[in-house]
Amino acid sequence: PDAEVDVRQWIPLATVRDRLTYAHDRGVVARFAALPPVLGTVVMVRHGHAGRRDRWDGPDEERPLDGTGSRDAETAAPLLELFAPGRIISAPALRCRQTVEPAAALVGLPLEVDGRFAENGDPDEALQALRAIAASTPSAVVCSQGGLMKPLLGKIRSAGGEPAIPK
Repeated sequence: PDAEVDVRQWIPLATVRDRLTYAHDRGVVARFAALPPVLGTVVMVRHGHAGRRDRWDGPDEERPLDGTGSRDAETAAPLLELFAPGRIISAPALRCRQTVEPAAALVGLPLEVDGRFAENGDPDEALQALRAIAASTPSAVVCSQGGLMKPLLGKIRSAGGEPAIPK
């Protein structure tokens, strides 16, 4: 509420038009109502900070989150919980699993590991997997890596092109 808004509240779509004062607001609601329903939400998460690859002596798949990445994973968990995920899926890399483990623990779900979301995964195969996930569950969280996410999100975006995806 402010000088222009008397009250904020959720109103069923079927009755909101009758409560709007301005025609342009009714137009916004009409356009929204005409959209197809969202049948599945997939929240894509890029793994948290894991330090520099060239400073890790072991296999890259075993490189863990650093302190910043661990704190970010803990901070992200309550935000991811808001999506009420029915599944939480991770690429096999340790840092990916560690990024979404706090969210899985918070919502009481097992963490699923899926190699289709690995950094060297095929973007077309990952896209088909995302579509299947969205069709089979109302909400899911998928954690992956920049090497796959850039081309994958490029395929999803209506504008096309690979987006910048900071950790």
